[in-house]
Amino acid sequence: FDIAKISPEDKLEKYSLPDTYYMISNQFWKHKNHLVAFDALEKLYNDGHKDIHIVCTGELKDYRDPGYPQEVKRKIESLQCGKNIHLLGYIPKRDQLGIMKRAKGIIQPTLFEGGPGGGAVYAAVTLGKTCLVSDIPVNREITGCDNVFFFGADKPEQLSVLMAAHMNDPADNETDPDEVNAKNRAILGNFIYDTITEAIGSYRRRE
Repeated sequence: FDIAKISPEDKLEKYSLPDTYYMISNQFWKHKNHLVAFDALEKLYNDGHKDIHIVCTGELKDYRDPGYPQEVKRKIESLQCGKNIHLLGYIPKRDQLGIMKRAKGIIQPTLFEGGPGGGAVYAAVTLGKTCLVSDIPVNREITGCDNVFFFGADKPEQLSVLMAAHMNDPADNETDPDEVNAKNRAILGNFIYDTITEAIGSYRRRE
């Protein structure tokens, strides 16, 4: 299916989504670093921004660290903003992208990623959504996208500032989705091409 044409109202009533939310669309593996985002939300909540939520998709399971899901749950229970954190679990891809379309933006707090931003950022950039991304080196390779903003991976206060700054961004992108899709696919395609070309050049120089 074409992600640019998914309706943000497409069968999402079952999730009872809040009006103002950021989305984290990662597996609940420890290195995905959800807790820094929860700490950022807590700071906003205690500063009076009680209408901002975080919606998480992904299975609450970490095969590398089986005790981590319980750590996540305990963390949420300890926070004043705990009721503003929504764990939806593993959901259909179409629903995930529909929820992303309704979000104020996505948060990618990861401490490690195989490629710049991971799949969630690729989808969000394609949709023209605001992306708040940890500043680890691989993520810093995301260039040319004016909707991507970086924060320190261990600095929830920096993330909270970005969340507050973009909480009034329109959830529904007014730009033609096909135009956004084409523009950002070109940016990401050029980045992948340049990366491959650089890798080939580096390999040949070693020969």
